[in-house]
Amino acid sequence: MSKLRLELFSDGVFAIVLTLLVLDLKPPTLHGIAGLWQITPALLVHALVFIMVGINWMLHHRLSLAVRAVSPSDLATNLFVLFG
Repeated sequence: MSKLRLELFSDGVFAIVLTLLVLDLKPPTLHGIAGLWQITPALLVHALVFIMVGINWMLHHRLSLAVRAVSPSDLATNLFVLFG
């Protein structure tokens, strides 16, 4: 497998994780500022998780820059890292 395919697969996994994160958001039951205040804790948690996933994606991308060739053990390690 080429390095590019490994990077594209990993980017796809991160994209799916971020999409699933957004699908969990529920609209507020109240209108205006009261509705925004009602969902503020959920928004803060989602923003924090989004930032954490984004940092992991950037670190994963930076690590992939050092890879020259992909071996089967590299694939297994990548899957294990993505699972975490």
